[in-house]
Amino acid sequence: MEHTPTTTLERQLIARAAALRRPVSGSLELTPLCNMNCRMCYVRLSPRQARAAGALRTGQQWAELAHPMARAGVLFLLLTGGEPLLMPGFKELYLALKAEGMVLTLNTNGTLLDEPWADFFARHKPRRVNITLYGADDAAYETLCRCPGGFEKALAAVRLLRARGVDVKLNGSVTPENVGEMDRLYAIARQLDVPMHMDAYMMPGGPGRKNPAEGVRLAPAQAAAARLHALEAERFAAAQQLARQALSWNEASLYGQAQVRLEMLRVLARCAEQTGGDAEAAFAAYRAAYTELQPAVPYHLCMARYQLIQEHLPAAEHEIWSIADLPEASRAEYLILRGRLACKKEQYETAAEYLRQADALGPLPKLLERELCQTMELASRELQDYKTAYEYAARQLKL
Repeated sequence: MEHTPTTTLERQLIARAAALRRPVSGSLELTPLCNMNCRMCYVRLSPRQARAAGALRTGQQWAELAHPMARAGVLFLLLTGGEPLLMPGFKELYLALKAEGMVLTLNTNGTLLDEPWADFFARHKPRRVNITLYGADDAAYETLCRCPGGFEKALAAVRLLRARGVDVKLNGSVTPENVGEMDRLYAIARQLDVPMHMDAYMMPGGPGRKNPAEGVRLAPAQAAAARLHALEAERFAAAQQLARQALSWNEASLYGQAQVRLEMLRVLARCAEQTGGDAEAAFAAYRAAYTELQPAVPYHLCMARYQLIQEHLPAAEHEIWSIADLPEASRAEYLILRGRLACKKEQYETAAEYLRQADALGPLPKLLERELCQTMELASRELQDYKTAYEYAARQLKL
């Protein structure tokens, strides 16, 4: 099981283990039992089926298997299922694995995670609890997971763990039934203040497994589009998390800098604009910081972009024309915004000219390049220059 590092120390440990050819991460699929019955699941067995297959091990047997893993160098261990909380003796096994020095992560559907479980994990903290969210409301849980009420129970589990300082991440499997809910799912993650990852690939069952996934897999083109959508949403979510962390460190530092604060608030405002977050509040925070420092050009460019999003074209134009001395470092962003404004006013030839000038200035930051490509694609389509529109659409896919 590949472990995804999230800290510098973890990256160093994994790099060192790779150099020594030592295993550093693994997973234990503790049980095929589950209180849900998801249509795409190839793992789940009923208690009778599991007994007939000889698939149920005791906690002691798992601990005996884990001991040589720890001696071989496995440090990061994922506990999964089925639903691992259904395994008899789970708590004893969990504590035994921690006693081996392993860093534990738990995969769960969250619907069984009540206050006693949350208290247990608060006392014996895992690296993280991954909770799978299958839809944005109970309807998805009823049709896809055959678990009425599962949605609210999963959200309750997130809140219980977060209230006790346990790190939580949401995971999601994209199916034809929930692919249209991806934005709602990411919005739920933002409201809960937890990261989320959605996977468009549905793993087949493999040898010896049942394989019900074929009926709920996305078509290849749908899966590719969903993957791009997920990458976009999660990239901005990661940027928001890093910006918030930088703000926190800057405020706690004896040497906190107003410019750092302003730049991070600007990042948060851009992310809110892109993800459908509370852009009004984010830009209000940016405006408040601006009154303390007042770097005129970045402020006017950022406010022009916000006014364009709000379709306030005269206000956007006012912000652009308020720039007196344009530094060379801001010229590309200025030209892109002039191009966007011209597009909004249906002046497509003028827009294309501004955007060509911006493109000629050389390599752009990815956010600006994406903005340029999106606007040039629109202007070129309106001018019936479909070759250029295709070229800029293709550039977007590479970003």
